[in-house]
Amino acid sequence: MIEKTRSMIEQTSSWLAGTSTLDLYAASKLVRKHAKRGSMVEARRVFDSLHHRDLALWNALILGYAENGEPELALELFSGIQSFNERTILAAIKACACIAEREVDHGRFVKIKALEKGMAVHRLAAREGCDSNDFVASSLVFMYCKCGCLREAERVFSSMIQSNAVAWSSLMHGYADNGLAREALNLFEVLQLEHDRHAMAGDPWAFVAAAKACAILATQESCQDFNEKLVPMESLEKGMAIYARAIEKSSHSSTFVSNSLIDMFLKCGSVVDAQRVFTRMEFRGEPNSWTFVAALKACSNLADLETGREIHKEICRRGMEVLEPIVVSLLDFYGRNGSLRSSQLIFDSLSSGTTTILAWNALIAGYSHQGNTKLVFHLFQAMEAEFVAADGITFAPPVG
Repeated sequence: MIEKTRSMIEQTSSWLAGTSTLDLYAASKLVRKHAKRGSMVEARRVFDSLHHRDLALWNALILGYAENGEPELALELFSGIQSFNERTILAAIKACACIAEREVDHGRFVKIKALEKGMAVHRLAAREGCDSNDFVASSLVFMYCKCGCLREAERVFSSMIQSNAVAWSSLMHGYADNGLAREALNLFEVLQLEHDRHAMAGDPWAFVAAAKACAILATQESCQDFNEKLVPMESLEKGMAIYARAIEKSSHSSTFVSNSLIDMFLKCGSVVDAQRVFTRMEFRGEPNSWTFVAALKACSNLADLETGREIHKEICRRGMEVLEPIVVSLLDFYGRNGSLRSSQLIFDSLSSGTTTILAWNALIAGYSHQGNTKLVFHLFQAMEAEFVAADGITFAPPVG
């Protein structure tokens, strides 16, 4: 079947050397088809085979490069065309956002290289009047947020005649990703108040952004005693309000929203509420190692030994107890909860010579957390005997 498809594509490519409108339309469709399959070499071959190219063909190739991890090539093509439209601008903005995602922060979150390119594209869009287009404006908000330039993102957002769900959720994600969790949650509240009866208020990505912001806020907040457990109380209350609103708007049925809510409640220290969300899900993705790592982390923070043991049983039923992230999380969980015998049994079950520094550090931290200095030094000597090099974490004081 694959060979047949390739043959058809080759045959189609062979007759695209003509210059009629029909041929150019077919060429654009073929370029998009190749791009969606990730075959940019084939897409470029179709493009180069034509003597005359229209804007739709240029747009298809530029967008293809932007979508397939080659944003520099997309912008190189963009800089070489004589005319453009909203679709061209959208492709160029997407390329700038891709560069921002790969760029290392300079200063406080700002991606200088991507920002410079993005502002240049924005200036061209404004010169041609394309920036007033809702789709272009929303993409600019998204791009500026990815670049860490929230001031420009806010300016574009405020200038929109009629903001849409993409713009709202993009700005919320931008606040959250740049460490401004409260600003993201404030924006979510404004969205719910001002657009209560509009579909935007129930947009799934807005709830995903709000849940992410709440989870980030939980890591920034001091914990308080609640039902004999330490939890970030303000974050938990906000999380409950987000969940209630999601149910009201029927947005909780989205798998993405449910997964975000589960992560949020785990970060807020409420395994019970995370379980409640999970139980109400209509469609559940299979849990992976990081799902169990997050659950064990929550149990560690709550000192919930019983729930942690149940999670351990489920891990064993799935045959995932040998995966390194889970091994380290189990060692950390039992060590923090004073069940050092369980930690030692897990550690001893590991194959000789394959134990990593992460596992050694987790076991040593457990004994250190319980004040067993003698065993800490004994383990350190044993680790050296196994020729495992210590790192900064090995010598760090226990946390929590």
